[in-house]
Amino acid sequence: MMKKKLVGFSVLAAALTMATGMTSFAAGWKQDTNGWYYEYDNGNWAGCGWFTDPEDNAMYYLDPDGYMMSGTTVEGYKLGDDGRRIEKTEEDLQREAERKKRIASRPSPAKEQAAADLAADTAKKGTASTSTTRLSYQSEMKVFMDKYFIETQKELIAAESQATKASTTEDNLETSYYFNTSGGPVVQATLWKMSNKKNSNYREDSFDFSYNRNLLTEASDIATFDDLFQKMCVSALGETEGKAVSDLYYAEIASGSTQFDRTGNTDTGNYYTVTYRSGKLNIKVVCSEIDPNAAEAQASETTEEAAEAVSEEAVTSTVIVAGQGASAEETAAEEIASEETTSEETESSEIA
Repeated sequence: MMKKKLVGFSVLAAALTMATGMTSFAAGWKQDTNGWYYEYDNGNWAGCGWFTDPEDNAMYYLDPDGYMMSGTTVEGYKLGDDGRRIEKTEEDLQREAERKKRIASRPSPAKEQAAADLAADTAKKGTASTSTTRLSYQSEMKVFMDKYFIETQKELIAAESQATKASTTEDNLETSYYFNTSGGPVVQATLWKMSNKKNSNYREDSFDFSYNRNLLTEASDIATFDDLFQKMCVSALGETEGKAVSDLYYAEIASGSTQFDRTGNTDTGNYYTVTYRSGKLNIKVVCSEIDPNAAEAQASETTEEAAEAVSEEAVTSTVIVAGQGASAEETAAEEIASEETTSEETESSEIA
């Protein structure tokens, strides 16, 4: 629910007439009968959505017509009476994290995505994946790919290496990161997104990783990519199994082996295969699709869904209209929803 409130901003500048007869505008907040809006020095208005004031970096939210919103909540952020966004406190962030856990622990249409979001948040502070369902596992691996590929790129730039070139592929079927040489990809990591087995583009493996060390000639490049390889092994397979695979790889290379295979389970129970042929190693991971929270979610389903239903009944939908505030009915509904949410959180705390 959003509303606009006219507040006491002072107009920063008025239009000036230039000697040429053209109109010049001073950038800043302006007001008309509908409310406050931000005008650039070319006369255009700032568009709908979040807007950062270039003067003090304060954030505001502008409605579809470009007018400043105030005294309401937008996308979880409170807007003060002056329109400024009030940043979330540590308590707010903790409350959001707890809510993500509650949603992820019970069956609902949003469960899979909520669990994936939570997995991604957790992966940012870790080094190995822990998920066993496809979407959550891929969310974790995307975090690790972003982190380690960027780190590797920075190292290559610092070393002024010209041997490889980074590239990416992103569409509705896959997300792939590469480091290419003139002889082909030295490293490739791919997340296969299609989860519907009936789709012709379906791939059973959720994650695919390859490393062709033979394409590298410089010792510094080999050391950099060996480090990336070892980190990706751990992130995909777990601390124990990831290290076991990387150790096996180097042992086989040292022995002069040109091929080997390995199959097993990751530290969390996903299935993986490793193949090595003529210098190129490939790892594929298939998620077990076993949800460890299923039993707990089933037990709490009735209580949790009932609480959510009561909260949702108090929420009414609104349409933003330029210059129009919230109705008394909408304000009352918002207050009821807030009280019930507080009650729910208190009850959860007492149970814990």
